[in-house]
Amino acid sequence: MEWQDKRIVKLIAGIYLKMNPDGVIKSFNSFMEDDIGYSPDDLCGKNWLDVFTVAEPGKTDRQGLYQSIIDGNQTKLLSELQTGTGDIHYIEWRFERVCKSNGEVLYVLGVGQDVSTHVAGREELCRSHCGLVEKSRVLKCQYKIAQMAVDDSRSFETTLQAIVDLIPHGFECPEKMVAGIRLNEDFYGIGECDNMQGCLRKEIVVKEEIKGCVEVGWLKDVKAFSFEQNEYTAEEKKFIDTVARKVAYIIERKEADEKKQQLEDQLRHADRLATIGQLAAGIAHELNNPLGDILGFAQLASNYPDLPEQTYQDLFKIVKSTLYAREVIKKILLFSRQSHPHEGKVNLNRLIDDWLDFFQFRCQQNNIEIILELDQQLPTFSGDPSQINQVIINLVVNAIHAMPDGGKLTIKTGIENEWLYLKVQDSGTGIDENIRDKIFLPFFTTKEVDQGTGLGLSVVYGIVQEHGGNITIESHIGEGTTFKVEFMKTINQR
Repeated sequence: MEWQDKRIVKLIAGIYLKMNPDGVIKSFNSFMEDDIGYSPDDLCGKNWLDVFTVAEPGKTDRQGLYQSIIDGNQTKLLSELQTGTGDIHYIEWRFERVCKSNGEVLYVLGVGQDVSTHVAGREELCRSHCGLVEKSRVLKCQYKIAQMAVDDSRSFETTLQAIVDLIPHGFECPEKMVAGIRLNEDFYGIGECDNMQGCLRKEIVVKEEIKGCVEVGWLKDVKAFSFEQNEYTAEEKKFIDTVARKVAYIIERKEADEKKQQLEDQLRHADRLATIGQLAAGIAHELNNPLGDILGFAQLASNYPDLPEQTYQDLFKIVKSTLYAREVIKKILLFSRQSHPHEGKVNLNRLIDDWLDFFQFRCQQNNIEIILELDQQLPTFSGDPSQINQVIINLVVNAIHAMPDGGKLTIKTGIENEWLYLKVQDSGTGIDENIRDKIFLPFFTTKEVDQGTGLGLSVVYGIVQEHGGNITIESHIGEGTTFKVEFMKTINQR
């Protein structure tokens, strides 16, 4: 190589070569010889494309590339060079033809510079740009989902469906993806979720309880190859985690709203009962005295000798009606808690056994079969036996009235955690859902005028509340009703 060429090579800090029009390297020198591991003798005589790999798409046709260089159309090209140590260097070439006076190409000069650092920087910049685009896309979806989570104008179902529609937009190819939310037996999404592949799933956890999951995946007809979860980016996986937390918040808020509504209903119900109780207690006290006078004078009058039979029968009816009225007043006082319970030990099984003959007689008259499922290990609890007795009688009589055409009456006792329970179940007509919140109100009844006072269940409710217990109802029209009464069990009893 001439000394001018060597100086040029040193100035450009790169590679200088000459090659024939067919691409064979005639001479070669490099300032990078120590880096690339090739000497001029190693490369001279070899074809340029056997040493340098074109790194630009669409320029892999060897004959067409050489012809383009010879014609002067290809003056700049990026190539890769693999060194003896396996490292890759990116070389940017500039070509210049040297021609005879008649225009025939004698050879081609090529000067290459190592642009590996520039290419690496450009690739890193591209990766950073793609990462920022991905973060922007994910954050935009997260923001919209966060807005939905606090939007009170949407229903629960509408909100979840809107989130499902938005989830694919947090991924690179939203039109090729499908998402869904599963909550126990409910599913929010589209039927194509059953045909997804590479499913990415995250459980929805509310107060350490798994409520369901959020899932997203590729449609099966999009990719022919197997798609694994580890092919999702870290941002996409983090996005699904965030969606699951937002859905958990929505569920928790829904449950809190339902609990709040339930407590408000209970408060309104208790307030109505308290108001009615105060009114009923006042009326009961006012009626007690005149009823006592009527009863006393009627009993005295019936003791006179030589009373006509009709008069005696009339006085007997007065006494009977007065006693019935006093029983009604007694129930009113129980409901209004004007009559306090007498503390004692209550054995539910024994109380049921004491009244079993009476129940069986009533049931035989009405073609009703009694089924007893009594826990023989049932302990006693603290309470007023006479008032608990009223609870059992009222619930059983109420069940008998609910089966005018016969059926089955099941009386069951048992223990659940710290609670003793009594269940009275009938196979009767059931209670309409529209009146279930009214059945414990005093004087509310669906029976005929001469069939009841509407105080039975309200008395039961008052006694259960006085004993610190709970009463619940489960009913289905045409299938029957179950009343469940719970009392806190007493330790060291029997």
